[in-house]
Amino acid sequence: MNDMNTLTEKKNIGMTIFFHLAGWLLFICLPVLFGFQNNNFNWHGLARFFTHLPLVVILFYLNYFILIPRLFTTGKYWWYAICVVLILILMGFLHELIDHLVKIDLQEHISHRLPRGPRPYRLISFFGVFNGLIALAVSTSVRITNELVKNEKQRKELENQRLQSELSFLKSQVNPHFLFNTLNNIYSLSLGRSERAPEAIMKLSQLLRYMLYETDDKNVSLDKEIAHIEDYIALQRMRLTDDVKVTLDKKGNLEGKHIEPLLLIPFVENAFKHGIHPKYPSFINISVSIEGDVFLFKVVNSVVPLAAAQPKDKNSGIGLNNVAKRLNLLYPDRFELDTKITEKEYAVSLKINLV
Repeated sequence: MNDMNTLTEKKNIGMTIFFHLAGWLLFICLPVLFGFQNNNFNWHGLARFFTHLPLVVILFYLNYFILIPRLFTTGKYWWYAICVVLILILMGFLHELIDHLVKIDLQEHISHRLPRGPRPYRLISFFGVFNGLIALAVSTSVRITNELVKNEKQRKELENQRLQSELSFLKSQVNPHFLFNTLNNIYSLSLGRSERAPEAIMKLSQLLRYMLYETDDKNVSLDKEIAHIEDYIALQRMRLTDDVKVTLDKKGNLEGKHIEPLLLIPFVENAFKHGIHPKYPSFINISVSIEGDVFLFKVVNSVVPLAAAQPKDKNSGIGLNNVAKRLNLLYPDRFELDTKITEKEYAVSLKINLV
């Protein structure tokens, strides 16, 4: 991971250097492209441009690497403003001084348009101040844009890390909760010395294999997730009487569709835990349908009489709470979760746009 981060950092530095070099190359080419006046090339203007170019480059990177990160981005705006004013004054002074020192020589050896008389010396060149202002403006824009892009990238990375950490935590809660309920069912079979106990253990092994080896990816095949639910139902049937009716209806082609792993099983688990009783007539109806990219999952179960309902513990509802949190994290604005309860049945409906 460290090697990968180092490689990415080197790549980003290389891209930054490339864009800076390309920008300066374009900047240098501008006076060459627009240096023709009346079909004659302005050699004097070009020479003057290259004479002042080092000042522009120094000012650009002085602002880019020192003033902005140490003053502007740290909130020391007054200090930044004072430094900018002083630098612009210095820029105007140096610009005029360079013009005064090299102008005659350049004009005598390069330009064919000699001045009519000596040029008076001024303390500050306003053209130099203007050049400095442009250099500062471009430098500030480039640096702040880079900072905004960098901060946004870091924010997204932190958000992804937070998301993955929270999802891992929620998923780690699902597995023990599911295992706890299933082991309770097998324990009930073993107490009654049921011949179904070995088969139940085998079914549990298959379920755990799916949970351990096929759910590490971000998404799993939807048909595999439904097959996992069917295995869970088969395991639960072993402890039920004929008075409990469990159905699973599938519509549409599930192949080629993917969903977050272990997202649906808590609904089914909740129905078995709170919606049926081995000694009372009860039911669970599960329907799965897919239309285009819209997936609909619905679980309807009977409401067990209060006297026969299992006592609630502090962990009751952990699975459903986790599902709601995971849906908000994984499918924001792409799902609908509705519940409805009457005297005889409890229904939960989940609709997800998978793309």
